[in-house]
Amino acid sequence: ASSSALLFHDMDNLKEIFENAKKDSDLKYIGIFDNSNKLISGYNSENIVFDVQSILKDKNEIIDNDFIFQKTIIKSKYKKLGFSIVIYSLDSAKSEIVYNINRALLFVIPIFGISIFFVFFISIRISKPIKELSKAAEKVSKGNFIINLNINTNDELQILANSFNIMVKNISEITDQLIFAVSEAESATKLKSA
Repeated sequence: ASSSALLFHDMDNLKEIFENAKKDSDLKYIGIFDNSNKLISGYNSENIVFDVQSILKDKNEIIDNDFIFQKTIIKSKYKKLGFSIVIYSLDSAKSEIVYNINRALLFVIPIFGISIFFVFFISIRISKPIKELSKAAEKVSKGNFIINLNINTNDELQILANSFNIMVKNISEITDQLIFAVSEAESATKLKSA
């Protein structure tokens, strides 16, 4: 645990520190105790009751759901004179957290919505040409070579579609040449046998 201490020469300003601290609406309790745990001076805005012996026994700060309990040792250069206990409410901190979360959500939700829109738009832009290419490949596999894909995406999908069109044209020409060659061979065979 870290040590927190208030040096004795600061005690001259203690009354001013007390008065300024009382203006903080989150401050619920401040007390100055001597070494025997006797209250010397204090401010208790909400009549908070606690056992000085048990609170902050081994720690300088405890945070629970509603309050921060903070203990500060008061000492001169060489001697411990006592300690102070300050209790702050977390109400303002909680409301500030809620406010900041709400502000963040005002930015996050629209950005998330816009992101979803762009992902949807891009997925359609990519999937539509791929589906066209897939259907065309299926037709070619069944022997239909009268296909010309017209995909204008100005990206790799357009290059792929153009390559596919060239491939289909080449396959069609080779198929036509093979059909012609087979037809010629059959005609030559018929002429030889006749």
